[in-house]
Amino acid sequence: MTTHPDSTGRGHVLLTVLGKRKVRTIYALEHRRFLATLAPVALIELLPEASRPERLVAICTPEAAVATWPILVEELDHRNKECESERIDVPSGSDQADIDDFLQKVADAIPANAELTVDVTHGFRHYSFLTYVAVQYLAALRGARVRGAYYGLLGQGPDGTSPFLDLRPLLELPRWTHALEVLRDTGSALPMAEAIQSKPHIDEGGRAPQARRQIVAGLSHISESYLSGLPLELGRQSRLFREQKLKPLKGLFEDNHRLPLASDLIGRLDGILANFALAELPSSNGWKRRVGLSETET
Repeated sequence: MTTHPDSTGRGHVLLTVLGKRKVRTIYALEHRRFLATLAPVALIELLPEASRPERLVAICTPEAAVATWPILVEELDHRNKECESERIDVPSGSDQADIDDFLQKVADAIPANAELTVDVTHGFRHYSFLTYVAVQYLAALRGARVRGAYYGLLGQGPDGTSPFLDLRPLLELPRWTHALEVLRDTGSALPMAEAIQSKPHIDEGGRAPQARRQIVAGLSHISESYLSGLPLELGRQSRLFREQKLKPLKGLFEDNHRLPLASDLIGRLDGILANFALAELPSSNGWKRRVGLSETET
């Protein structure tokens, strides 16, 4: 394995999968363009300077190690001397045991709490899926913070370029489905609040940060009421959230997180909160005395 350390410390790592195919094309990211043979080289150039990785980890089969790894090293040395590179050798994937080997080697190559950008343009198709699984593991249990995940559509742009698709929302979706399961099964909305807080506050203008804080506060109030065994407070907070926070949360899903299935997630959240919510919302002092006792409270 050819390596350029450093594999310790937090750092910002670009994890990529290489294949045998070599296509020189103009890659596109937003309004920027760059001509390259390999997607990770183009991605390093196209990302804003503050978002460029310090280290690149390339997953290579024996075939990729011969066909494209030397090209990657040459182009990185020529274009970007500040990005260190490391090759992770994996088998071609013809045996079931190769899956475990792949995942273990990727997990070992990425330090705990790393900043992580992922590129799955090249490589065998099932290795892209395995990389997705590995990144989910690293984010959930190793503290990795996924800053971006990209796939280059080779030659599929309207002008013949190869645009990068941002796949990061697909990596976020399992976290939100888990948060909904936790709320449904335990009454705790804290995983959902944490997922909102962990999203980088980028390109949020106007009142967006304030709306985010209010949504997090509402979810926290729901959790506190449930965990404190206060059904009336839980009912009131759930009713308030359904009336006042669901719409802003849907906008946050769609505009900032860009989550797929956002409407379905909001619908399921609404259904869960409906099981807790009061039928009416008294608001003045002494409101608890005016809440009728129902089968839900008994």
